[in-house]
Amino acid sequence: MRRTSPRLERPLPPTGDLVRLDTLVNPFGPPPPVVARLTATLRDGDELDLTDRVKRAVARHAGTSSDRVVIANGMEDLLDAVMLWRRDRAPFVTFPPTDPAFSARAANHGITTLGWDRHRPTFGIGPGAPSDLPAGTTAHLMSPNDPTGTLVDPIDLVQVARACELVVVDERHGAYAGRSAAALASEFDNVLICSTLSTWAGLTVFPFAWATGPAPLVRSLAAYLRPDGVATATLADALADIAGEGTID
Repeated sequence: MRRTSPRLERPLPPTGDLVRLDTLVNPFGPPPPVVARLTATLRDGDELDLTDRVKRAVARHAGTSSDRVVIANGMEDLLDAVMLWRRDRAPFVTFPPTDPAFSARAANHGITTLGWDRHRPTFGIGPGAPSDLPAGTTAHLMSPNDPTGTLVDPIDLVQVARACELVVVDERHGAYAGRSAAALASEFDNVLICSTLSTWAGLTVFPFAWATGPAPLVRSLAAYLRPDGVATATLADALADIAGEGTID
């Protein structure tokens, strides 16, 4: 198979080079409505209320209200804000085997991470938390997990939510799973669900992510995001993808 770029941000031609399908990012790129929305927004200057429109669209997509939504320039931007917000509270907990990038990013922020090992052969969460977890511990839990593909079990999520002060459920690959933890998470006052368009929608050049959860948590997290907000081009792309028609009307 011929080598191709790991970033494919343009629609594929009807014929041509073969395409790798073993990458995390959707190789087919964003759909045509994304291009149409971006073109119209930049042409017409229709960006003044774009942030609020995107938040409302995300809220409808997630089955919640816009005061329980915060948006960011991609998942890394969102997780950086979580780390800045929580780094003085206590260690972070991860669930190996999992993507080591989160622990590496935490280390760059001077944050210690602890491992709460998954058990084989199902790779579910083990029956007990690491001993002596500090009262303010934050958990980062991928669902589906990378690399095991494991979805968080509701019973496991309850256990983690009871053991930690804050649980961040990372659903960056959630569009491929067919099931979200959002419904169960809505029953807790200490769980945030994080999602992104970068993978399934192919928006690696215009990274967009959001978190949903209790309004007080969302407001606290928002205070640590970039003060200049999300780029206009990214908002236009996100609106087209989430709304599905290039408009939310």
